[in-house]
Amino acid sequence: MWYTSRHSLSRQFSGEQKNGMNSLNLTEVNTFVNERINSLLQKQYQSLVGLCLEKLLRRSPLLFLERNPNASEVIEHSLNTYLAVTREHLFKHLLVELAQFIVMQEGNGRSSAISGIDLELTHNNTPHFIIIHPWLIEPDNLSFNPQPAAEIQPTIGVSYGKAFTGYLHGYLHFIGPHFWRIISYNKNLYDDLITPIRYRIGTYDDAFHKEKSAIINRLTLEFINRFCQHSGEIDWTRIIERDIDPVNDYSTITAPYFEKTERIR
Repeated sequence: MWYTSRHSLSRQFSGEQKNGMNSLNLTEVNTFVNERINSLLQKQYQSLVGLCLEKLLRRSPLLFLERNPNASEVIEHSLNTYLAVTREHLFKHLLVELAQFIVMQEGNGRSSAISGIDLELTHNNTPHFIIIHPWLIEPDNLSFNPQPAAEIQPTIGVSYGKAFTGYLHGYLHFIGPHFWRIISYNKNLYDDLITPIRYRIGTYDDAFHKEKSAIINRLTLEFINRFCQHSGEIDWTRIIERDIDPVNDYSTITAPYFEKTERIR
């Protein structure tokens, strides 16, 4: 078990039930979260076991050119970057699954069968098609662009972070606590459940740290044999010219300027 029982969510919190909806079963929600987190931590451990040098260096070799690092620093930095990207990917999928689980419990929505849409639910008598994302994102970067329809509100559910709810290019953004309150009718759900999840996904046991140290040692040795000159200097030309996929540029996404904001009723 990659996450011990002492980390399980035992804290209970009060909910606000809307007329005509089911009461959110917090025990079932906690059980769902604990099972998913244990599963995701195992997946991240498994991705670490089979990691090779080519995959590790795929994203970041050009970032080192001005820093003049040694071989072990290249490997450790690249591995931490790889784990962070993997962790964010797992975090996103966990929150989507959790949101879908909650709306099914509440009976106020459902998972969408439409490609690119995660949830369909009704809020203030208006159907909302919701794309769930862990952070603020420009609508132009979305894979789904709904056709204009007066009776449907395209919505981005930002599952993590805090900001005013607002509109941008026709999309309504429910952000952080507002998003989870809309789908669960529980005003405390974000602070008591969602926020701790991010930190729990980054908590590893001794077996993980042991495997990570072994990976650093093994890949550092391979890196030296393949990409270091007899003098000990790193041959950056050989690294850049190797046959791999193009380097991805993960730029920081800044918060958009909303055209208007509103309070959640």
